[in-house]
Amino acid sequence: MDRDLISPEELEWLKTDLAKTDKPTVIFSHQGLDDVAKGYCPNREEVRALFREINDKNAQKVIACFCGHNHVDAYSKIEGVHYFQINSASYFWTDDADHYSNGHMVEYKDALYAFVTLDLDSGQITIEGVKSEFLPPAPKPDDFKNADKVYPYVSDRIIKI
Repeated sequence: MDRDLISPEELEWLKTDLAKTDKPTVIFSHQGLDDVAKGYCPNREEVRALFREINDKNAQKVIACFCGHNHVDAYSKIEGVHYFQINSASYFWTDDADHYSNGHMVEYKDALYAFVTLDLDSGQITIEGVKSEFLPPAPKPDDFKNADKVYPYVSDRIIKI
């Protein structure tokens, strides 16, 4: 059993639930439904096909998806849906190095979080993130692949929907 998979029963529930509302919808999941990093939902393309089907019939009902599994700060847009990967509150995990403040954890000095405002009247999503710093030692490109893409913050963003 793949615990990261959205099961056929869950997918059917989501389809039924989305059909019951005429309101814009934001999806929250642990695993990523985009393609930003490893650790995404293995049947994410099937989930996105459902979003495409729903949005084709309902003028962009599914407007955004938020996840956090990858502990990265990232944004992408796929077929009109905005995908946000929100950074971990406390650390980035790497299997490739074990010399950080807590072994494999590249820890942040302060907890990370963000305030998200969805304003349908102005047609935008605003994210106000917080910034911290790494507990020593900070990651370096020699430590692990993509170390230069690990940040101790959640980015501020204003996205038009």
